Amino acid sequence: MAQRRPISRMAVEATVLRLGEAEAEAAHGLYERWIEEQPELAAFVLGSALQMGEAARTQAATLAPVVYEVFRVVRSGGLGRLDPGRIQGILERNRALIGEVAAALAEGGEPPNLAEQTPEPALLDYVAQAAAETEAGEELPGGDFLQLLLVLKTVIEALHEAPEA
Repeated sequence: MAQRRPISRMAVEATVLRLGEAEAEAAHGLYERWIEEQPELAAFVLGSALQMGEAARTQAATLAPVVYEVFRVVRSGGLGRLDPGRIQGILERNRALIGEVAAALAEGGEPPNLAEQTPEPALLDYVAQAAAETEAGEELPGGDFLQLLLVLKTVIEALHEAPEA
């Protein structure tokens, strides 16, 4: 497979802005399309969200379809279905990395820069910033934030590797 260029920050911001301006009906269509076109990924996100607090679950259910839409728009040819085994492999790799982040934070050290360790740094920066606050404007608890970041980083990398439709 040819090396894909990372999605630009401008493409991420334009897609998020368009989604923010969409009517509620259009947003509902996004969720339906995400679940229909990427059922394995949707199941992974929703299953993982069960292990999070309510605010983090809401963020996972909101941000994962947005990530999917960014990829769908940028790759106008569409995305092929993802293999559950591949999603699991990416999750395990990311779980080790998030463990390093948690350990560094617990020791008061500098955690690894996750944006440097993903093929889509602009998209990871967006979800990290968006995930940091709940709808009520409060910060997520640290454990929930790291779990949410683990799930969303896995979604980003799985979609980055997704075959063309």
